[in-house]
Amino acid sequence: MADPASLAGRVVVVVGDDAARVGEAARVLADAGARVAGFVGDPASDAAGLTEMVAELFPEQLPERSPDRSQDAPEPA
Repeated sequence: MADPASLAGRVVVVVGDDAARVGEAARVLADAGARVAGFVGDPASDAAGLTEMVAELFPEQLPERSPDRSQDAPEPA
């Protein structure tokens, strides 16, 4: 495992389908100084849930979002 000082201030999201393993990995990373969240599930089928969780827990880590310009996009042919 990396030197704990190297994880200080880092944000890590552990994703998996086994709650015990996600929790154990999150604990090890937290003990190494990272800010950690665990997501149990399939990120491909629950991308919205994962994105929402990260935005709620670590809002300062997200890049500034540009305004939604989807209404400016041309209609598909």
